[in-house]
Amino acid sequence: MMRDYDRILHILGAIDDALESTDGIRKEDFLENKDKLAAAERYIMIIGEAAHMVSGAMKADHPEVQWHKMVGLRNMIAHEYMRVDYAALWETVRGVLPKMRKQLSAIQSELPKP
Repeated sequence: MMRDYDRILHILGAIDDALESTDGIRKEDFLENKDKLAAAERYIMIIGEAAHMVSGAMKADHPEVQWHKMVGLRNMIAHEYMRVDYAALWETVRGVLPKMRKQLSAIQSELPKP
């Protein structure tokens, strides 16, 4: 469980960074800013890698969290980087991650601190 606590902490940190990086900008500006695109990709990769390392028991206990999608998006960015749909990445960062942050914060609050 302590390992899961740390992994969730990493995910939450990357979510916060992704949201901060895109706060106050329009989708159109995001899509034209290669630094913002690269930062979003990096944060999604951290999220996906940490999600991959969360225990199977934690994933089974919390099927409401899109563990598989986080890992899949990370893999797509890492291995099929030419196919990244940046408009979809924007929607993930601005639409999916805030909900995921709430879910993971609730889970983390129930876990014993290491």
